[in-house]
Amino acid sequence: MALAQAGEWDVVHSRDVTELALSLFDQLRGLHGLGPEARELLRYAGWLHDLGYRISAKGHHKHTHRLVSNADLSGFAPWEIQVMAAVGRYHRKRRPRIEHKELEGLSTEQRGLVKILAGILRVADGADRTHFGLIRQVRVTLGADLVVLSLVAIGRADLEAKYAQRKADLLERVLGRTVQARLLVISPSEVLADQRVFWC
Repeated sequence: MALAQAGEWDVVHSRDVTELALSLFDQLRGLHGLGPEARELLRYAGWLHDLGYRISAKGHHKHTHRLVSNADLSGFAPWEIQVMAAVGRYHRKRRPRIEHKELEGLSTEQRGLVKILAGILRVADGADRTHFGLIRQVRVTLGADLVVLSLVAIGRADLEAKYAQRKADLLERVLGRTVQARLLVISPSEVLADQRVFWC
């Protein structure tokens, strides 16, 4: 949190993206099979994914990678820092590839972890494209070859649905299933107890 707060930081967007990502992680657990340690790395990567904006909006995902990689994050193993940095790097633009230097030194299992967590974070980030927090929940429905993401919004959030779908490419690849993002518009009176995970 000290690292995140050290520069300009969109705390609301980071919180909203992290909550959506953690909800996706929990609902997709039967497919990815990851445990609580991976969930925690996703939480921290979500909070830090836009850290690179303090350097430049252009290529901020690459700046995020550099800042997290070189941060003094005591309590984390070097590979955990590398995973969080790589997840931040791949939350937009290119998908991770075996020859990328950002993945050097990581085991096959750790590279797979980066792909899953980055795939989830990409969708969550797309679902808050405008940074207005329009998507209140995400509800996952699993089919034989399909994962449907119902993006619950109060009012129109077409841009969020469009970008969640556009950024689902990596998640589709790691899950081996087609991912469909659908907008579910509800009225304020229909809002159920918020299923997102809040930070204190």
